[in-house]
Amino acid sequence: MVIVYGGSLLEITPSECGIQSTVISQTKVVYDVAGGFCDNQYGDPPFTYDWNFGDGQTTQVKDEYDTAGTRLGAPEVTHIYAQAGLYDVVLKVTDSRTAHWDVTLGKTVSGPFVSLWSKSVDTGAVPLLADFAYTRANLTVDFRATPTGGTPPYAYVWEYGDDWIDAGAQGIRTPTHVYPAYGTYRVTLMVTDSAGQSVQTTKTLELKEGTIDPPPELDPCAADPTLPECAPADKPLPLWAWIAIGLAVVVAIVVVVRRRLF
Repeated sequence: MVIVYGGSLLEITPSECGIQSTVISQTKVVYDVAGGFCDNQYGDPPFTYDWNFGDGQTTQVKDEYDTAGTRLGAPEVTHIYAQAGLYDVVLKVTDSRTAHWDVTLGKTVSGPFVSLWSKSVDTGAVPLLADFAYTRANLTVDFRATPTGGTPPYAYVWEYGDDWIDAGAQGIRTPTHVYPAYGTYRVTLMVTDSAGQSVQTTKTLELKEGTIDPPPELDPCAADPTLPECAPADKPLPLWAWIAIGLAVVVAIVVVVRRRLF
């Protein structure tokens, strides 16, 4: 990352200031100015921020102030890309001065102070996360997986803690399972995306006679079927993703067998 300072190129430690990016999904990124743009070092506020997102799209924002006149700094900028990929993002920051000191020429020159910051942003590098919720009705439990990130579509492996496993089909994002008896069970969900990432999460489930949970919140897939986690089950996973799922199932079966033997 390089800053252009009065005609000279200066190397700046990336952690000090510059572009901060948060990848929300494979096409959605929230950009901010890290470190408040090192206000006291690189110009005088208020600043103007010109963003070039690396896909031909640009936008301009200015410093924000509260009602008391206190400077709040640069607002966050959210950008939606047409597709996942690696983008070279450039931020141009212009200060409010009409003249500045040029360190190369050793004199004051007219015009504002302008700096350029660059950063490569990979929108495809979204970590896969998974969680699940459940609704109990005595021995019947409705589960709902909520994966985020990764590369959809997803496949699911459920281990219900009673020696029963559901695996392989994308259609079991919201399975229903009937337990044989009341008690405490450890439920494990493993999610595998189409890029081969896998993640698992485990929760303790307690079943008592007469337990009726309130209805769950509206399933996000019912409200918006276009969400990545709502990809149709007929969208195939690559072969190696199914291999990863198969290995996970084998491990789960071995665990169940060991429980029964020991």
